[in-house]
Amino acid sequence: MAIGLNPHYSLAMPLDGIPPTHFLVMAMEVAKQLGWDIAFADADTIIAFTGSREARDGEQVSLTVWDTGASLLSQCKGYQLIDGGKNRQNIEQFMEAFHHEKQRLATDDLDERYKALMQELEQDDEMLDEEPHKPTGTTELFSFLIVGGDYFITPLLIWLNSLIYALMIICEKHGFTLTADTLVAWGANFRIETQDGQWWRMLTCIFLHASFFHLVFNMYALYYIGAVLEPILGRWRFLTAYLLAGIAGSMVSIYWNEFIVCIGASGAIFGMYGLYLALLSTNLVDARLRWSFMGSILIFVGYSLLGGFTNDGVDNAAHVGGLLTGIVLGFALYPTLKGNPTGNLSVGIFAATAVFMAGLFGYFFQQLPDDIDQYKKRMETFSTLEALAMEVYSYKRTYASKEEVMAEIKNRGIYYWNEAIQLVKDVDTLQLPPALHARNQVLLKYSNLRISNYQYIYDALAQGATPNKDTILHYSQRLEAIMQEAKEAN
Repeated sequence: MAIGLNPHYSLAMPLDGIPPTHFLVMAMEVAKQLGWDIAFADADTIIAFTGSREARDGEQVSLTVWDTGASLLSQCKGYQLIDGGKNRQNIEQFMEAFHHEKQRLATDDLDERYKALMQELEQDDEMLDEEPHKPTGTTELFSFLIVGGDYFITPLLIWLNSLIYALMIICEKHGFTLTADTLVAWGANFRIETQDGQWWRMLTCIFLHASFFHLVFNMYALYYIGAVLEPILGRWRFLTAYLLAGIAGSMVSIYWNEFIVCIGASGAIFGMYGLYLALLSTNLVDARLRWSFMGSILIFVGYSLLGGFTNDGVDNAAHVGGLLTGIVLGFALYPTLKGNPTGNLSVGIFAATAVFMAGLFGYFFQQLPDDIDQYKKRMETFSTLEALAMEVYSYKRTYASKEEVMAEIKNRGIYYWNEAIQLVKDVDTLQLPPALHARNQVLLKYSNLRISNYQYIYDALAQGATPNKDTILHYSQRLEAIMQEAKEAN
């Protein structure tokens, strides 16, 4: 399996006493037998494509013959990093067929065929035109952005994801790495917000990326699978499967991740890889390519999942959810890709899948602990307790006796602040984001300081003294600082 810019595989072939003219004739016959699209030929060179020359997922095979030998080169046409062993298979298939052809054709027959070939080439202007452009890493670098033919939805998705990322960078001015708050504001999948009725986040999050590297890695993975899979599925089946897998990944993510901001197209992309894995297990794909493709995809998926388990910043829940959904969709769509079934079958399969996903998500959503909602309700109770405790100050202004004021401080002020402290301690046992746990600690500090303030006033009154104004002012300043800290922790 070749890896790199435009992976390739080459082989030098000795002529073994075969005249170059005969070698060229046999090579031409072999290319035709293999079903390759011959794009160029002259007296010493043949260039053919394993698929149609317009397709993006095939390979270009070049044969050059000279007096003492020949060279055979197979290389990917598009901007691919992994060829799944296809280039080597092309060379091996050629060599096997060439060996049989060499045994079959007689020398006299080859002489006649060479003359006929040269006459054919002279009459065929297309084959004698300028030699086809050879794929290189620089000239093919941006081919994945070109929309056309059976490669339509994939480049549009790449453009859309890239434009959204560029727009966020321009608008937010945070550099090339975006903050969690920014991503949530733009539609990231965050359980607190999504559970609060903002279900659209499970779709919008698959078009958001946190950094340039995150975007580039995902878009390359999308191109690699899209260039192969979209021509098989067709535009709308590909797009529908992509979105369903992405939403399914978001569903699993929101169930698994409590307080992580989840974004990225990887759930949808893993779905496409899962779908293709399912199709590779059927007879829809040529058996000669099936295992090499499956091997390269399994390596990619396995490596990515392993990286997710060892890196806290990777949302493996979305990856697994998208992957499994893609596998299910692949087997479900297989009947629609064999023969020529009606389009209603595809619509029915997608509709059934969407309904099943909605029902499954509804069930799991009911199982989610809604600690955030409990936290909000407890904080409302905290505000009530705070208001009750603060009524002590209004009571002091009614000219009550010292004993009545002291009783009010003890039985109302200090009592309700102790109740508030116990409430915050109970709340802090819930599953909350780190920011809310930090806020709880500020509230505890605030409540304890209130009790200290009340206790100072109570002790002063018990001793028949007037509370010191400077001490009261000091308490007020400390309380004001803590309240500011609490606001910043919100």
